Amino acid sequence: MSFIGATYSGNKGAAGMLRAAVGSLMERMPDDTEYSVLSLYPSRDRDRKQSGVRIVPCRLLPHLLLLSSLALLYRLFSWFGPVRRVLAVFPPLKALVGSDVLLDLSGISFVDGRTATLFYNAACILPAILVGTPVIKLSQALGPFRRFPNRQLASILLRRMEHIYARGAGTAANLRELGLENWSPAHDLAFALGPVETIPSEDPPVIGVLPSRVMQQCCKNSGIEYLRVMAGALNAYLEKDDRARVVVMAHSNLGPDTESRNNDYRVCRELHGMLPPERTALLVEDLGPEELRAEIGGCTVCIASRFHGMISALCTGTPVLVTAWSHKYREVLESFECSEWVVDMPGMTQENLLEMLRRIMERRVTVRESILRHLPAVRESAEDQLREVSRLIMSPVPEVRGIGRTARRLHGEFYAGVFRSGCIGYSIAPSLRRNCASGGLVTSLLAGRMERGITSGAVVAGMEYGEDGPQPVSRLATSREELEGLAGSVYTDFDHIGGIRRLLHEHEGTYDLVVLPCQARALRALMEKDALLRSRTGLLIGLWCGHATGPGLLRDILRRWGVDGADVKRFRYRKGHWRGRSVVELEDGSRIERSFSRNYGLFQNLYVDCMPRCLSCTDHFASQSDLSFGDCWIRSEKRSNMKKTMAVALTPEGEAVLERLGEDPGIVISGVDPAMAVQAQKRAVVWHTYGCAGRSSLSRLFGMDVSCGLDIRPRINDLVSAFIILSTVKLFSGPLRKFLLGLPWWVHYPAMAFQKLMLNR
Repeated sequence: MSFIGATYSGNKGAAGMLRAAVGSLMERMPDDTEYSVLSLYPSRDRDRKQSGVRIVPCRLLPHLLLLSSLALLYRLFSWFGPVRRVLAVFPPLKALVGSDVLLDLSGISFVDGRTATLFYNAACILPAILVGTPVIKLSQALGPFRRFPNRQLASILLRRMEHIYARGAGTAANLRELGLENWSPAHDLAFALGPVETIPSEDPPVIGVLPSRVMQQCCKNSGIEYLRVMAGALNAYLEKDDRARVVVMAHSNLGPDTESRNNDYRVCRELHGMLPPERTALLVEDLGPEELRAEIGGCTVCIASRFHGMISALCTGTPVLVTAWSHKYREVLESFECSEWVVDMPGMTQENLLEMLRRIMERRVTVRESILRHLPAVRESAEDQLREVSRLIMSPVPEVRGIGRTARRLHGEFYAGVFRSGCIGYSIAPSLRRNCASGGLVTSLLAGRMERGITSGAVVAGMEYGEDGPQPVSRLATSREELEGLAGSVYTDFDHIGGIRRLLHEHEGTYDLVVLPCQARALRALMEKDALLRSRTGLLIGLWCGHATGPGLLRDILRRWGVDGADVKRFRYRKGHWRGRSVVELEDGSRIERSFSRNYGLFQNLYVDCMPRCLSCTDHFASQSDLSFGDCWIRSEKRSNMKKTMAVALTPEGEAVLERLGEDPGIVISGVDPAMAVQAQKRAVVWHTYGCAGRSSLSRLFGMDVSCGLDIRPRINDLVSAFIILSTVKLFSGPLRKFLLGLPWWVHYPAMAFQKLMLNR
């Protein structure tokens, strides 16, 4: 996930929001979650960032000009991978494209009259919208939206947010007036920063002052001498109370050499110079948000012009008098019943400020009690949005509109009444997701049933290694560790039925079986005759299967890579994100990784060494199993960094297991329309139905006997696909095999892509 709109440097309020958000999400998200901060001050932030956070340089000019332009080009060329990859070399764009969500921490955005920052507000979220990354605006003030062009930009962009958290009643009213519904209220994120133990000073009384460069400019625009008013009121109070002291603090600090709205260094020095030096201290060290909050908490009362200076005071129970240029101050103080302590721009006079300071000093005990009484609920509201954000991010449910007309038609034609329910989800265990071909649900299900004593273990496909190279075998696993070691797909065909029968006859107990569709069908028939096999079988878990591949392809691929099969210590067909990579670990400790889609996966998708029975198969979803699982090949998931598994229940027993699967704390799962499974596997469904009819029609031209058990007629595209597939099977089984396997991947790719295109409807 990526963050924008806040940095670890400069504005300590923004830094507090960022630290609170990152820290809270790190506690809630899986351990392998990646965090990137698009930073305006990358060199400063690298020294202050939290462990595990990557700082991505995103300075102001490239942000506004280059990032949005490149994101637009990325959108226009979304269909052309080479251009997308070149564009994504730019680090900020690469971070957005690789993120599951962008979290915008801008404290205030899309406000009438702030034209200078309006286009920055838009540039924070527009690139993510263009590349298709969901955006969540965390708690912030927005609006009003009455002026051009603010209203137009806000209306266009804010409607495209995944969610907006509105900070206060004023923002809620503004969003409601704009006609938006994708929002909910939440308090400022800085309230979620961990509590700091402080003891307020009473002898002598200390007035903490947090000036603001922004407030100074707003006052100047209104003809108000901000520093003269502040200094006049403070000097007058010091004359009346000879014990009082003042500490001027920079709550937004970029040092003496940087001119910025986020830098209060100079205004603090100017104000300090207008106060008696023997009774005034200056704090302009570049402290972290927690350290600065501790200093504020040591004050008797505070005068805050910085919004998050006010938040820091409230978090420590310190009575705070606020000089405000926006509605955002008052709406926060209303939650503490302290809105009377706001001095708005029209009331910004020396006399009024002095009177307000005198009153809050007199009533500081009751004000502190009011703050501390409301603080727990406010802090809980701030943390609630982070809990909700983690749930939104981890929710595995694709958009319902992802089910197209073709998938609906295929589902109604072949699977209506077959699928009882469906779900999509993943394991939150990082090691399991890294090793599994998809989301790890099957391994999690098997391990959970075993650990609850429902089964004694499971029989799954695995690999063994020896002089003949990697060979698929049936393995009996009786612990979570064994199951995780066997996680991952096995694409090579072998006698799994024979292995299951042998293992179940040798071992007492009940075992779940993980099988392919044809194996599930064969096992159901065997269990009718074999009482022992039937009594020791738990769940029959099917894996969605395009086809099985003969053992010769794996041997030839290893030779192509210069690997002697006898030297292989471990092999994985596919691991990692989306298409993934094939991995070979050798006895000498070396490791070889190759793109799955340009090597084994390419030839597999060309149907090289496709088992003859598979050419006649019409059962993709293992209809004879209790429930079946497969990859979530949906467009929205291609860019998701969280691999997911889909599942459908096919029997009442399978449906009950699927319903209970969500109770496992190690799994994130949600129910989906079962038709989503057809959408996720649309090409494979066409291959097993109309494609099978096409192969049956043309098989005799190639000297084959392919039958089809469905009473359907192939279309033109099905016949074209069948011709390519049967031609490939013939060519790679003849004398040209070695030559064809030696050709570069890009020579074969057009035939494979065209054949897949013919299966796309």
